[in-house]
Amino acid sequence: MPDFQTAVIRVIVAGVLILGIGFGGLYFVFRAFGTTSEKRPMLLTAALLSFVMVCCVLLYIVSR
Repeated sequence: MPDFQTAVIRVIVAGVLILGIGFGGLYFVFRAFGTTSEKRPMLLTAALLSFVMVCCVLLYIVSR
């Protein structure tokens, strides 16, 4: 079982890095092509990424 937990932790760490890089890239794209007062796309993106991360954490908790 420790091997499974180690693998899951590595997947979560890699997922956080991928989400962070993706969010950073989308942030700069929306800033470059959107107006400065338009924050809705960023809020929706942040909500989507947060939802995915919460689901990953819940799956990790359930798998223990």
